[in-house]
Amino acid sequence: MGKFRFMLRLVVLAGVVSSGCSSSSPTTPTTASVQGEWRGSMCAPSNITSCVIILRLEQSGTALSGTWARTAGNGPLTGTVSRTTVMLDLVLPGSPPSPTITLNVQGDVMTGSVGTGNVRVTRNP
Repeated sequence: MGKFRFMLRLVVLAGVVSSGCSSSSPTTPTTASVQGEWRGSMCAPSNITSCVIILRLEQSGTALSGTWARTAGNGPLTGTVSRTTVMLDLVLPGSPPSPTITLNVQGDVMTGSVGTGNVRVTRNP
């Protein structure tokens, strides 16, 4: 009986060791899906007007396009998404280019900053 227990332990140990050494191909990080309408705020510390912003995003792979709207104006946007990082360039026709907005995607919420201001938007269902 002692030899049987020894062999059983050896088989179990071999199974545990081999499962820890299995070779699996690495998973490719996925790109966040951000297509749709997002609503929230984009405020600089000195902003005394409305901070409301609406983003309407179209996504093709990692490329983004769409429109944005605020009380102060609206216009087209372009951008990119890489994993969970979104970078947006908002265009206000007739104005100099605005700084790029960098956002971090966490489910149905994107947060980040532009210049000295903060941005927080939520996916509109």
